[in-house]
Amino acid sequence: IGGAAALRTLQTARQRASESLAPWLAICLAALDEPEGLEQTIALARGSDSEFKVCAISALGLARSRVAVDALASLTETSDVQIRLLAASSLSRPGNLAAQGALGKLLEKSRATDDRQGTSVAALGLGMAGDERAVPTLERLIQDSDPSIRKAAVVGLFYLTGRVYRYTNVWGAPSRFEPTTFHQKLRSDRLARLPARR
Repeated sequence: IGGAAALRTLQTARQRASESLAPWLAICLAALDEPEGLEQTIALARGSDSEFKVCAISALGLARSRVAVDALASLTETSDVQIRLLAASSLSRPGNLAAQGALGKLLEKSRATDDRQGTSVAALGLGMAGDERAVPTLERLIQDSDPSIRKAAVVGLFYLTGRVYRYTNVWGAPSRFEPTTFHQKLRSDRLARLPARR
């Protein structure tokens, strides 16, 4: 946000920081995709301190490096459901095509274990971060018995295709997903971050 001057200030502060402040500065640097903060932030994301863990996972979601994506992908396989979902949400940034494999695996695992929340998070994530290969999977989820999964699938499909899908809502009535300005903005952000087609 603050540009090069703010980055230099963070880097200098980290070199001089107390032991209690250094992890927070590393997290800030990781969110800016600075290599010097990534290693410590990944360690914090895998550590036992829950406050550091949550902030570190969120910061890794802002980073663009493959190292950050791989760290988050590994966290989607943890046994802690909250950490798994937070990592998946962090991977689900607009246009993060590198996350599609991890989100696809989480979707399969969630479906196999009847984890409805994991299925919904993965469906939305595939819509934000995936590509057209995720469309058939999400279209199948429109028929799921759980209304939250059906809704996540149609929102994910909107992010991917720009089309508005019909689904059966929580009351069992036919419904149509109506994207808000928020949904349209996320779709625009997703498209802006995708590599140009040749």
